[in-house]
Amino acid sequence: MENQKGLAGKAAILPYLYLAIPFLIWVLGWVRLELALPATILVLLALWKIWQNPPAIWLPEWNRGTLVRMAVAAGIILLWLYFSGIGELSFQNPDHAYRNAIFRLLAENPWPVISWNPTLTLPEPAAFTYYIAFWLPGALVAKVLGVGAGNGVNFLWAFLGLFLTFLLISAWRRKLSLWPLLLLVLFSGADLLGLFLKAGVWENIAMHLEWWGWPYQYSSFTTQLYWVFNQAIPVWVGTLLVLLQKNARHLLLIPALVMLSSTLPFLGLLPFAAYMAWPALKEGRFREIFSLENLGAGLAVAILSYLYLRDNNAAQLFTTTNREFTDLWTFAASLSLFLLLEVGLFLLLNLWEQRKNPLFWLTGFLLMVIPLFKLGGAGDFAMRVSIPALLVLFLLTQDTLGKAWEKKDRKVLVGLFLLLAIGIPTPLAEISRSLAGTWKAWRSHEAQALEPVDLMNTPGDNFWGDLEGNLFFTWLARDAQPPGSGG
Repeated sequence: MENQKGLAGKAAILPYLYLAIPFLIWVLGWVRLELALPATILVLLALWKIWQNPPAIWLPEWNRGTLVRMAVAAGIILLWLYFSGIGELSFQNPDHAYRNAIFRLLAENPWPVISWNPTLTLPEPAAFTYYIAFWLPGALVAKVLGVGAGNGVNFLWAFLGLFLTFLLISAWRRKLSLWPLLLLVLFSGADLLGLFLKAGVWENIAMHLEWWGWPYQYSSFTTQLYWVFNQAIPVWVGTLLVLLQKNARHLLLIPALVMLSSTLPFLGLLPFAAYMAWPALKEGRFREIFSLENLGAGLAVAILSYLYLRDNNAAQLFTTTNREFTDLWTFAASLSLFLLLEVGLFLLLNLWEQRKNPLFWLTGFLLMVIPLFKLGGAGDFAMRVSIPALLVLFLLTQDTLGKAWEKKDRKVLVGLFLLLAIGIPTPLAEISRSLAGTWKAWRSHEAQALEPVDLMNTPGDNFWGDLEGNLFFTWLARDAQPPGSGG
């Protein structure tokens, strides 16, 4: 059903709430009251307008079959999520030492967070400047009920985001099925083939496969969940919400609400928001574009989020990836092989079915150019900015797969099934590593969680910015307090 009446039809507001709640916690906890209150009122007014006139997003008919499929989907999501390490319930990949530290930093220190300790890399004091939105609901609970309760909220918040992702994928297909969820878990580029071509070795099933194309990586959705859940889950919700819009009333608001959780993926979402807004621009429907949701709430959220994030030190290190190579030939060969195996084969198999779809061409273009750029000291730009485009590629591929099945197009079916099979070892490697690590810790009675890095005493470029001359912390932020002063 397109847009059910009554309470069921109001369910379309849920993904908006999911994106808005962390921002509201942040703006009321970090920003001066005289600025926080107007921004909060604008966001609440936008949410009220969405509640009053929910977007025409497909919803399933509520019957026994729907409830059974939703229950099974919830079980699959819980199993997938349990072994991600979120909530410190299972094995954690090395990056979780930093994720755990960020959560505790937010839970145990006054807001806004300041490092008052002198360091070799930053002057004293330093401002904590990071995409923190995912942890804010859990950190707020942890301030009252303790870190354990906060970690429970982190797990629940991740589950809600994943379940919304499943429902929005179903809305894209206009059908509630389980196989797209399983495809999301197992979808990946042909990393195993790339590993054999470049290194000729596959050490074990738990080996992290995706760095075969260094300095490039496009991460599978399971890898995103198990390593960078804080960025991935919100932008999955935001990307799907953008693509499901029937008009331009929310096309600035949605990306703006993603900024504080998924800063680099936000950049990858902007072209899709612009693509969805283009018909309104072309047809002169400016009342949609200049809606309260966009120019009121969206602009306020975007400006405040940008001013907070702009002084992160790592954000100043922008360059191109060709500098990683000694000669042009090596650069071109490495990039070409990476693009062919990660997305090129999928684009070729989608080409005939999607050739008249502008979204297909936009997605292909973005995935071809994103690896040319680098931000910071690692490959984060390509890995994170690509997340929205990879999700769109997944949506297009599932559409092509479904249509090929209906048409009995054996060539496309065989090609896609073969390519998907080659990609499956990548997410299976992530899952099997977590299974093995969880079992080992359980058997030896060891803690599942990694010890948090001491971010307060060893700040680095990824997490901090200079406080001196910082526009946000000088003029917009609440007065900062030293640790132990409450707040």
